[in-house]
Amino acid sequence: MTQPAAAVAVVASLLFVGREIRANTIALQRDEHNSTMEQWTVIRMAIAKNRDIAELTARTGTSVT
Repeated sequence: MTQPAAAVAVVASLLFVGREIRANTIALQRDEHNSTMEQWTVIRMAIAKNRDIAELTARTGTSVT
């Protein structure tokens, strides 16, 4: 393989790896966001199902968003 062809192959492989890392990072961020939303859903359901927690939340002015 000639040097120019090897250089092109290296650049192409680096671009591919960069694209894969970016896609993986986006997927990890999405998974973390989904996990956080699941945790907040558990908290909101606890408030909705338990009158004492709901009243405490309302009294303290705590906003669960």
